Amino acid sequence: MNKSVLGLIFLSLSITTPVCSQKYPKFDKNRKLNDGDIVVRQGIYENIHDENYPEKITADYFTMAVQENRNDQKSRIITIPILRIHSLSDNPKEPVFLLNGGPGGTNFWNFAVWLIDKHDIVVIGYRGIDGSVKLDSKALAKAMVADSNTFSEEHFKKIGSAWNKELKRYEKKGIDINNYNIIEVIDDMENARIKLGYNKIDFFGYSYGTRLAYLYGLRYPNNVNRSVLALVNPPGHFYHDPVVEDNIVKKYEEIWESDSSNLQRSDNIIETLQNVFTELPVKWKKIYIDPMKVRFMMYNYLQSTHGTAQLFDAFISAENGDY
Repeated sequence: MNKSVLGLIFLSLSITTPVCSQKYPKFDKNRKLNDGDIVVRQGIYENIHDENYPEKITADYFTMAVQENRNDQKSRIITIPILRIHSLSDNPKEPVFLLNGGPGGTNFWNFAVWLIDKHDIVVIGYRGIDGSVKLDSKALAKAMVADSNTFSEEHFKKIGSAWNKELKRYEKKGIDINNYNIIEVIDDMENARIKLGYNKIDFFGYSYGTRLAYLYGLRYPNNVNRSVLALVNPPGHFYHDPVVEDNIVKKYEEIWESDSSNLQRSDNIIETLQNVFTELPVKWKKIYIDPMKVRFMMYNYLQSTHGTAQLFDAFISAENGDY
């Protein structure tokens, strides 16, 4: 199915499904909470992702109290949700802690259910996203998609202004923004490991989650059994070489030319990409099109073969007049 260039952009800005908060228990209002306090409700996890496994799997829903700032004993307490899906094995191996990508997205994602064959699956909410404090910002999102050149000084000033206003808003709400960082997220995981009674744990991490797994291993090396990491992003290496990226596109061009049905749609996919940017209208059907936003999202879609296929469909449509 062909998708418009604009459609690709809006699709990538969709919001991740939030945690279903009513499943997670609440602490007694009169209880004084300390870092690491936990309350649990036994329940069922509804499997909708893999028909090879039961639709209903035994699970525990936890709410854990954590200090917002562990370096300040007077710091307030916030809460985060934890999901544990029980293994189908009578003698499960180390639990698998799941770590999703981001940062900025939920840690509750469509994961590999098959892990329950031999392991408990544990999902710990990311502070600032899944817990009692949510650092969402409609104002910042609006500023980022405003009708201005994405990489212009004007646009960066607009985002900076939105950031400053949001930081002041968080401060007024009593949020200590400096403690929503990787180290605190890692220590939330360590709290959960202890409270759930696990010795060693495994990690299944993706993208930003691989960074969390790596740093957890440095901080608590004796507590990790194995880590399986996909789309690894180690510290200091979040860099993409333009020459390498160009070579990837050229390789796709070779693959494209190997299939005659592709050539009926575009005899040169690289020229199609270039033609679209040459002819791209500023407005189309009353919609403002920012070429730099299109380029930015194009880069993101090239990170996977599936995304590249969607990208090529979109640009072919645009070359034929359907922007």
